[in-house]
Amino acid sequence: MASRGKLTQGVKIYLDDNGGTPRDITCDLIDIPETGITYAEVDMTGVCNTVANYLAGLGTAGSTLKGAMNDTATTGFYTILAGLAVNQVVTLTAEYGDDASAPTTGSPTFGGEYVMMGFKVSNDGGKMVCEAEVKPTGAVAPAWGVKS
Repeated sequence: MASRGKLTQGVKIYLDDNGGTPRDITCDLIDIPETGITYAEVDMTGVCNTVANYLAGLGTAGSTLKGAMNDTATTGFYTILAGLAVNQVVTLTAEYGDDASAPTTGSPTFGGEYVMMGFKVSNDGGKMVCEAEVKPTGAVAPAWGVKS
């Protein structure tokens, strides 16, 4: 099994602070959040079809960000989350390097505009952790791209 260090070497997660500055929250995260869009199935089967037919419906791309309660000024996970208001729009970006290498120009990215749904602090096995729920917002869905 890969160590936490190896796992996070090839991933960088950025979240805007309340001033709109992207902050690297990777090292404070307990888990790397899932990225991508999952689409609901819409059954389009007609009475004369012999096999079920489907189209993709609306997609979901929400993320739960869970990390250490780091209150370092301007860069700590707690500091960033505590400064965001519910319903505040932020940019969330994930960058992926190859084979545990840091992301470079041309590396895959996923991101877009998200709205802050809520933030809480809780005890997780004796450690204080911060957790935030973010969901896509706006006319443009989060998308895959490449690091420039």
